[in-house]
Amino acid sequence: MFSINKMYLMMVSKELHQLGKIAGSTYQAEIAYMTNYDNDWDGEFDAWVGPYASKSKDAWFKALQYNHVPVDAYNLNHDSSLEDLKKYKVIVYPHAAIITKEQVELFEAYVKQGGRIIFGCRSGYKDETGQTYMKAFPGYLADLVGVTVEEFTREAPFEAVPRIQFKGLDEVETNDFNEVLKPHCDVEIVGTFTNAHFEGKPALVKRNYGKGSSYYFGGVFNLELANLLIEELQLNTYQNRFELPEEIELAIRHKDGKDFIFLLNYAHTAQEVVVKKEYKDAITGDHVTGKVTLGPFDVLVLE
Repeated sequence: MFSINKMYLMMVSKELHQLGKIAGSTYQAEIAYMTNYDNDWDGEFDAWVGPYASKSKDAWFKALQYNHVPVDAYNLNHDSSLEDLKKYKVIVYPHAAIITKEQVELFEAYVKQGGRIIFGCRSGYKDETGQTYMKAFPGYLADLVGVTVEEFTREAPFEAVPRIQFKGLDEVETNDFNEVLKPHCDVEIVGTFTNAHFEGKPALVKRNYGKGSSYYFGGVFNLELANLLIEELQLNTYQNRFELPEEIELAIRHKDGKDFIFLLNYAHTAQEVVVKKEYKDAITGDHVTGKVTLGPFDVLVLE
């Protein structure tokens, strides 16, 4: 028993030594899911926005996981700067009821330099005290997203569930809450409502602003819509390097000009992945390409 334990400890020690090269590396993500303390606090008391924020967060994190898109969590605060946001190509910030004029100016600067930002319903209509602005929804965001809210309604239990038609093709349900959007400048209508008395009205819009763009969705995000937006934004760029089942998470860390790619199997069963390019196993030093089987809860680190 002692010799087996000693062998095991020596093996673990060797692996840790090999992974020492990753110490000091930084996590890499092209997309950030934004949160904010004021809105988290406000959502605890707002019977609408709080549950909506929870549902959208769940949908986005599932969609990003299933599509193998590394994501960061970013907390917006008074010290947030353009330099902080510039490292992300996309920011998702749904249902932030409290949005100040200063925050909107930061978002505008971020989008102008090439960023893309996504908002959901009930955004931007409160000040920092939780009081409603005397402005058309979505408050100070209206210019950045190019719309105001013409009409809003909650999903009724006795009515058919409204749907949105995404780019004239895919139809997905839009549960809980719906805002009919009224464009007031040049915007692209990405999705329109169907199966409701406001059929044909804008539900999801995109506005090009400087070098970037903003998206505003008058509803609560679900898995299907998040998947469509991930495809629209071309975030699943690692498909040309790997074929991965949903159970595998892909994470990337960077150090000294080199990427370290982690493939983590969260399933209790073995999973097969396809490595389309040649990499080196960061632990064994072996070259890795083609089909690879990851055991239950196993991890593969490539460089």
